[in-house]
Amino acid sequence: MIKIPMHSIIDLITNSSTEIFVHSEASLKPCKELINEFLFQMGSMQTCDDIFDISIEVDKNSAEQYKEYYLEDADSEEDVKRFDDYVNGNAKCPGFVEDYHLETYLVLRPKDPKYEKLAQLFKKFLYSPEWFEHSND
Repeated sequence: MIKIPMHSIIDLITNSSTEIFVHSEASLKPCKELINEFLFQMGSMQTCDDIFDISIEVDKNSAEQYKEYYLEDADSEEDVKRFDDYVNGNAKCPGFVEDYHLETYLVLRPKDPKYEKLAQLFKKFLYSPEWFEHSND
């Protein structure tokens, strides 16, 4: 038996301005491993990379907020270009962004339309837990 904690749990937040940012980069390898094992167990010779383009993408709203607040008066146009390249998936995260938590997403793009349902079911499973906010006020 294994227990699957689907998401982080926070027992108590006392500051109403607390925000939680989800950074998905650590999900890339485990996702590929899960799909690869599923395919292997089903007798397929395919791998995750054969059927999906899988990547991490930066949330566009989070990126725009960062640019507005932190790069508006950037000393270097090169910093703006490096940031845009990162947001568009063409470069690694620049060092000056690492302390700011941009929200990211794990993205599965089926290479063949016949795998679209598999991608949708994978998403449905990952986002199936329900959550609620509780306040003792």
